[in-house]
Amino acid sequence: MPADKVQYILSAINEVLLADKATNRQLASIAGMLMSISAAVHMAPLYTRTLYHALDSSTGWDGAAGNLSMARDDLQH
Repeated sequence: MPADKVQYILSAINEVLLADKATNRQLASIAGMLMSISAAVHMAPLYTRTLYHALDSSTGWDGAAGNLSMARDDLQH
């Protein structure tokens, strides 16, 4: 996997970890990035489950995501 792609994914994850809140769009973007590398990183899909659970469809894509505590725990690994 190219180093620039790894850095891009890590920066998106760090942005969510450092923020007080995250949007549904941010979480969906990270989940998509993780799924795109699943051929190289076989455990990547496991980390998307909590991201999908944190998505809150009632607030729209730019609305605040739901409970981020479990998603943040997975993103830190």
